[in-house]
Amino acid sequence: MADTIGQHPIPPVPPEVIASPAEAPWLHDPDVVFWRPSFSDMARYVGWRWILLAPAALLLVAIVLIPFRFGLIQLLFFYGGKITILAFALPVVLAAAVIKEAVNGKNHPFCIHCGYDLTNLPDFHNCPECGRFYSLKLNAEYRRDPRWFIERCRMHKELPMMPSGFAAGPTTGKRKSRDGT
Repeated sequence: MADTIGQHPIPPVPPEVIASPAEAPWLHDPDVVFWRPSFSDMARYVGWRWILLAPAALLLVAIVLIPFRFGLIQLLFFYGGKITILAFALPVVLAAAVIKEAVNGKNHPFCIHCGYDLTNLPDFHNCPECGRFYSLKLNAEYRRDPRWFIERCRMHKELPMMPSGFAAGPTTGKRKSRDGT
């Protein structure tokens, strides 16, 4: 217990930024795509958590059986909203967690656009597979949380481009304003 004095078990929020999507030259490219794990990659990381898909499967079975069972209609009428939210929220949360684990499961540097293995290739270069720019710092930032990285890139795309400067000069109006402008 004496070893942990002064150390907080929870990491600081927000985490330290390694790289920003603003550093990437492909930021404003509308056709930029990001690598996502394939279905077989994600299936390896699901493990025992496939049981969380059971509520959604049971709800689908219940919907098929509704025309034949009156008691099931009453059950879904009273508890339907909560059951539906639970049944479909769990698979979405599971998919997000599995995608993050699958991305972190790659032990080597990879292109965040196509998944190509970048081992022994120089930093700050173009991917030999897809031709897009990569850097190991952007790779590390993407690996930390892929969904957040993609969301940050999307938000950077929506920012207005830097306006060009303008020369301020005397006003052409004859009347002077009273507010000092």
